[in-house]
Amino acid sequence: MKKRKKLIIVVVIIVLLGGGVFAYFHFHKKTASVTYQTAQATKGTLTATVSGSGNIVVSESADVKPSISGTVANLKVSVGDEVKKGQALFTITNDDLDVTVSKAYTTLLQARQKLTDAKSSLDTAKQDYNSLLKSAVTEAQLAYDQANQNLLQAKYQFEQDEDTLQKYEDENEENSGTHTQVEIYLTEQKITVDKTTITSKESEVFSAKNDLARAKAGTSSTISVAKSKVDSAEVNVQTAENDVNAAQLDYDNQKKTAAERTVTAPINGTLSAVNVGNGDQLGSTSSSNASSSSASNSAAITIQNLSSLKAVVDINEVDIAKVKVDQKASMTFDAISDLTLTGKVEKVDTVGTSTQGVVSYSATIGFDSLDERVRPEMSVNTTITTEVKQDVLIVSSSAVKTSGTTHYVQILENGSPVQQTVEIGATSDTQTEITSGLSEGTSVVTQTITANQTSTTNTNSSRSNTRNFEGDGMITGPGGMF
Repeated sequence: MKKRKKLIIVVVIIVLLGGGVFAYFHFHKKTASVTYQTAQATKGTLTATVSGSGNIVVSESADVKPSISGTVANLKVSVGDEVKKGQALFTITNDDLDVTVSKAYTTLLQARQKLTDAKSSLDTAKQDYNSLLKSAVTEAQLAYDQANQNLLQAKYQFEQDEDTLQKYEDENEENSGTHTQVEIYLTEQKITVDKTTITSKESEVFSAKNDLARAKAGTSSTISVAKSKVDSAEVNVQTAENDVNAAQLDYDNQKKTAAERTVTAPINGTLSAVNVGNGDQLGSTSSSNASSSSASNSAAITIQNLSSLKAVVDINEVDIAKVKVDQKASMTFDAISDLTLTGKVEKVDTVGTSTQGVVSYSATIGFDSLDERVRPEMSVNTTITTEVKQDVLIVSSSAVKTSGTTHYVQILENGSPVQQTVEIGATSDTQTEITSGLSEGTSVVTQTITANQTSTTNTNSSRSNTRNFEGDGMITGPGGMF
């Protein structure tokens, strides 16, 4: 019985303790005490920036790919060596190229000789033409002069015969029968012949005059034949000159090709790859070893100008419109924690790329100065200064809130926050420019701090949009809680 009584007493005590705890938590609740952290709107300089990340690239590089076949020889460079433009890297043994150059030179000499012969023939044709032209004009002039002389002679004879006829007629009138009718008839016949002769001589003068004009113009048949010979000789000279030019070009090309047996560096830089070795065959479809195979399928040597390093970074589509050429930038490196370099934007791509639905655009940044620790393909983080505005009204970005398309801040009136509509301008990572709606010196709410306190209440406690921390406070920003 005693044990049973003790057990009952223990149960009663436990029930009473449990009820007391329940009553305590039922009739007591925790209430929240809210405080506001503020900061004044001040005039100052706002620097807007855009961030991006990417890699270091070499903007100037060159692959050495000989265009001729042969055997690699005299290779004395290796990866990491610095070379100058025009420096010999190796040579290619190919004696067949000497034969090709010799044949091209022989063809050139033959073409030059044909040109000399063609020019000589042209000179002869021109001399013959000029001589014939001069002679033809002289002869035509003589013929024209003689035709005129013959015409004058015929006219003179006509006048003499007319005078004779008139004389016969006059003498017969004075003394009938002085001249017989036969004499008069014969004289009249001579006059008729004279007229015919004059007409003939006039035709000869006209013809001689035309011949002289054709001779002077070089259009006579004889001269035309000589002129055609000159024209043909000129065509032959032009053809010969074309042949010489073609032969000269081929000879120069063959010499250039032969000169390529000495392979030189096309740019200043550092050798980043050497894929050939002495004895390798270039230009062959198969190779006896791995080095030779590489030489036939890839660049023999790759040169990178490490002084031409650039940073190529991806900029989000939201920010790309703010990025312009010549804007200043600062760069940090994952692999070199203590290094920050500066530079300028040199190029902004106009075509973006989409990766898992995120569109970005590449921007190329040149360095103001390089550090020897920077290497190609290193990761780089870039901050681009897109805008610097001086003497503007600035508040902390945490104070600016948005409702739809309206921006506002909160100011305290009698300890309670009140919305104040504002218009904003440029923004940075931490600050926002206020262009209207707020005065310098006005305090705005930047943080809302909620501290948990315990108070007695007759209602159940509830919490909404808060996080409870025993012994700690809670900080809320412009869009909610931190």
